[in-house]
Amino acid sequence: MKKLWMMLLISALMVLSAVAAESTVYVTDGGSGDGTTAASPLGSLADAYAALGDDGGKIIITDTVSIATSFVEPAHTGKVTLTGGTL
Repeated sequence: MKKLWMMLLISALMVLSAVAAESTVYVTDGGSGDGTTAASPLGSLADAYAALGDDGGKIIITDTVSIATSFVEPAHTGKVTLTGGTL
């Protein structure tokens, strides 16, 4: 029984660390910050993708983000989730 609890604990810690490892950046039109908080957002979707890098992560739109008709999503291997705000 003790081994079962230990295995469950180790599994839970692995899942939590994988969830915590996801990068998050914040973005809004006209933002001039570093994107690490909603109070300091990046200024463009291209900057947000660049900040996430190849591993992907979450881009949170804090207000409004304008997208040019010629925007091409940069190549990346990780999943990118866009959430919040208005596109």
